[in-house]
Amino acid sequence: NLGLSFQIMDDYLDYAGQSDQTGKTLGQDLFEGKLTLPILWVLQHGEPPLKQRLVDHIQRPEESGDLSSLIFAITQTKALDYTRQCAQYFADQAVAALNGLSDNDAKRAMIELAQFNVGRQS
Repeated sequence: NLGLSFQIMDDYLDYAGQSDQTGKTLGQDLFEGKLTLPILWVLQHGEPPLKQRLVDHIQRPEESGDLSSLIFAITQTKALDYTRQCAQYFADQAVAALNGLSDNDAKRAMIELAQFNVGRQS
């Protein structure tokens, strides 16, 4: 669950992060044609014109040109809110899995890691 939360936050930060903090270009996953959770959300729930732009990019990425307007359009949907909520859900699941363990430094570290993950900026 913590691994899923981490990956989903990585997907989130591909659109909402700061390049100088994440160490990667915003929209890199989209540029590479990766179908991450924000993209899947838009393809399922987005407005038809945006969905079509995404499909066109995925099918012909070399013809997409500048992706900044497409990235901006994605950030204006509820895709990133949904993505962050999913990351939080899996972080909560990771913490809940620790409930049966006695309180110790390792357990506290895992809880802190789960909480840090959903609040990270890079």
